[in-house]
Amino acid sequence: MKIAGKDINNKIIIIAAVLLVAAVGLGGKGETSPAPKASESPTSQSATTVENVDADKGEAEPATPKVDKKTLEGTVTNATGLTNEGYTDESWSAFQTALESAQATVLDETATQDQVDQARTALTDAISALEEKPKSPEDYQSIPYDDLARDPDSYTGHDIKITGKVLQVVEGDTETNLRVATDGNYDDVVMVGFDPAILDGKRVLEDDTVTVCGTYIGIYKYQSTLGATISVPGLYGELVTVN
Repeated sequence: MKIAGKDINNKIIIIAAVLLVAAVGLGGKGETSPAPKASESPTSQSATTVENVDADKGEAEPATPKVDKKTLEGTVTNATGLTNEGYTDESWSAFQTALESAQATVLDETATQDQVDQARTALTDAISALEEKPKSPEDYQSIPYDDLARDPDSYTGHDIKITGKVLQVVEGDTETNLRVATDGNYDDVVMVGFDPAILDGKRVLEDDTVTVCGTYIGIYKYQSTLGATISVPGLYGELVTVN
């Protein structure tokens, strides 16, 4: 039994030795990850990896906001078609300044949307603020009565001037109407309408002789006291002078 026991013990020792040799062999041939250096912590390694990824991908540049200039361009196009026909020097100068600024904004590739909108607002305001020069009697044309009555379409919208005797006055809150016999001829009557405010509180009376400057509106029709339709040249007065 002692001999058998010795054999068993010897076998155990041999097996243990074989296993130890196999373990050493595997340790020499196997590949393991190198231990991190003392100066590199796991956190610093991770940060380095993220930095490398970001460097490879590059940083995306912020998108440039899109600027819409179509409305401003249309306003500028319309404004360039205006001409200085009787506008005051001050209002026309302000308009020209706003137009030049708007044109510069259209060409400015760095202009923001706020700048574009402000330029359009300034230009439209300047257009609305254009003020016509006050007219004088010399700005109106004297047209013979027969021409006004015979060919009204040729003179409609024109600035004309008449002189005559007032046959009738009809006063209203917002408009005064006069029947005026031009050149003293009672057959050549012109119907005149005007805002009474232009007389600064004064009134026109029957039998007054007046000079009326205004816009010819063509043939004016009205009912007589007998119910007949009467057609005469019509004039909307802008300047009324009692002679």
